[in-house]
Amino acid sequence: MQPCATDRRPTGPVVRLGPLVTEADAGAVGAWLRAGMPDDGTLPVRLRAAPAPWQVTHLN
Repeated sequence: MQPCATDRRPTGPVVRLGPLVTEADAGAVGAWLRAGMPDDGTLPVRLRAAPAPWQVTHLN
């Protein structure tokens, strides 16, 4: 998901979600989206997908 303006220009960073396994998961994501994608803990951590390995900075 990525927040966008009404003309679909990105206004924030991409948030990877998943996996959504149950209807309750889908409901939680829907409520979070309707609230404007707040970064206040309302989206359960288990529904935020980990970054893909190639997107993680290597420290070596």
